[in-house]
Amino acid sequence: MVFLLGWVVVYTYLMYFVKVSDVLHPYMVPFCIAPIIIKNFHSRELAFVAHVIIVLTVGLVTSPGYE
Repeated sequence: MVFLLGWVVVYTYLMYFVKVSDVLHPYMVPFCIAPIIIKNFHSRELAFVAHVIIVLTVGLVTSPGYE
């Protein structure tokens, strides 16, 4: 459970720092890495759900939102 929630927290903080620092654009962050790694350790369905949760959580933090 910590492994799954850790990915959500890491991506949320990563996008927050990208937004604050203006070094990278939010579209340049690879969101496909988390489900690939989660799928290697767990099931495909769990990786999909984790990916959806990550994308929805990051959409709240970034300036483009759910664009």
